[in-house]
Amino acid sequence: MMKSIRHTLSRMKDAGYRRSDLLILAFFIIYVAFMVMELSANVTLEKGILLGILSFFMLQIFYEFTFKRAQVPTMATGFFEIKKIVQTLKKDYEEKNKTDYHIIDCGSGNGEMTRRLAKAMPHAQVLGIETATIAYHLSCFLKKLMGLHNLAYLRKDFFTHDCSSADAVVIFLNGRLTELLGEKLRKELKPGAMVICNEFELKGVWLPPEANLTTLI
Repeated sequence: MMKSIRHTLSRMKDAGYRRSDLLILAFFIIYVAFMVMELSANVTLEKGILLGILSFFMLQIFYEFTFKRAQVPTMATGFFEIKKIVQTLKKDYEEKNKTDYHIIDCGSGNGEMTRRLAKAMPHAQVLGIETATIAYHLSCFLKKLMGLHNLAYLRKDFFTHDCSSADAVVIFLNGRLTELLGEKLRKELKPGAMVICNEFELKGVWLPPEANLTTLI
């Protein structure tokens, strides 16, 4: 029994778990179980709504700690940030007046950003790249539901994708991944391409005048 437990803990450590993560997760599970028992007694409409909200956040945290543990944590772009990014890219699209304007969202998540871009620019081609299974399939479902024919998704590692055809790239990743992807894009993108980096700044050798890139921070 002890050998099996040690083996399991070893495998979790190799996957990137820390002891503090496990303690937080264990505390959260115990707390949620206690709250569920409390709310389940004499259920009312208000308690039912609260229980539904609590269950949603519990599943979200469980998802982040399991299926997305080795990937980029889910970081949703805010409403106003999406609006600003859409306006910026739409302006760039109109100024370039291209019939084959391509946009790539590296780490598109549930596809909110890509759907807004595809709807705002029906003549542009929008591509979302995502590795998380649930987020990818949800994106594809919502795309079909909205009938966005200028939007496509790939389930792959964006570091392995050739971005040379892109006129614009959208990034919302953590600091280290932003830096690594910036180096890749600097080598691949054509002159005049736009990179919109949300929240985390592109650092290091990234110099917009040298690469003839416009970077919005």
